[in-house]
Amino acid sequence: MSLKQKRKGSNTGANSFVTTNVLMDVCHDYVEQLITVHDEDFPQLPVTPRESPAPKRERRKEITMDSDNIITTLSQLINDRADGIEKKLGARLDELEKKIELSSAEVIMLKENVSCMEQKVQKCTTSVNQIEKHVYNLEAYSRRWNLKLYGVRETEAEDVRREVTKICQALLPEEKSRLVDGIEEVHRLGPKRKEQKDSRVIIMKFISRALRDAVWKAAKKMVFSTRKQASIHRRPV
Repeated sequence: MSLKQKRKGSNTGANSFVTTNVLMDVCHDYVEQLITVHDEDFPQLPVTPRESPAPKRERRKEITMDSDNIITTLSQLINDRADGIEKKLGARLDELEKKIELSSAEVIMLKENVSCMEQKVQKCTTSVNQIEKHVYNLEAYSRRWNLKLYGVRETEAEDVRREVTKICQALLPEEKSRLVDGIEEVHRLGPKRKEQKDSRVIIMKFISRALRDAVWKAAKKMVFSTRKQASIHRRPV
């Protein structure tokens, strides 16, 4: 039986058409005698299912592993950095604590010194007050040897001591010789001023309280004058 007859016989079923050889379908009938083609000459290729691309899954896995490694590495670096910073801060805090302790000790010592100084200052203040009172009393006591002389005209080239001695000898003639050396110090009170018209007061300091009191008693009994009326007062100076 020829290949063409076999093909016709196989077409009797509607769904049983099977092409036995592609080459014979396109060739003429005269070629059938020369070429005999069997199904074994062109076997059909086996149908194999396509597998999923494994490399992509492995790539994703590698990417996931790389991400985990990166996160782990970064976490380790952050932890190491944090530990280093913590150690540095701890060392600095220790230094600050030591400095604060030293400063506190110095402050306590300074407070003690200040307290001692305050006590000393208080004692010194008390002593100064006592000394001031003592000096004031001495000055007041010393003023009891003084007399003020008002009304003696003031000149340019005056001898104040001589004028005062004459006035005191006139008041107390019985002590004339004693008054020469009995007056320790004589001077006018305050600086001289050009605008000042009145004469400045004269201060007399005697070496003896008894002599000073005798002159004072004599001055109270009489009024004397030297060019101008003068007066003696025992007001402390």
